[in-house]
Amino acid sequence: MGSYITMIPVLCAKYFGPEKFRTTSAFCFQLQGLGHIIGSPLGGWMRDITGIYDSAFYLSGIWLFLAAFLILFVPRLSKRAQRKEEMKRRAEETPTIEVTSEEEKHDKLDEQKYDEMLQLMITTV
Repeated sequence: MGSYITMIPVLCAKYFGPEKFRTTSAFCFQLQGLGHIIGSPLGGWMRDITGIYDSAFYLSGIWLFLAAFLILFVPRLSKRAQRKEEMKRRAEETPTIEVTSEEEKHDKLDEQKYDEMLQLMITTV
């Protein structure tokens, strides 16, 4: 348990950058707390219904595998967010005339899809 808790700040700083460290680590700990608050009563309720703790452990395992699958997307999404911020910063530094081609429109749609996927991941975890 101790190594898990110490890894959260390290991973938040690595994937989201030091400038967003406070926000991301606080968000991670809040989600962890929410899981602790909901998980124990839910496990007890499942034991009351079934008479054994097996279903609670199975549900816990399902959530674990889902979280492991979703964490595979974090490096890609964090790189994308960093590129997006870099482009925003560069755009603020140098004024340019915006020319939109079909490829740029397609890239903007892809960015919107990834942003929506990130929001979905955050809300489900």
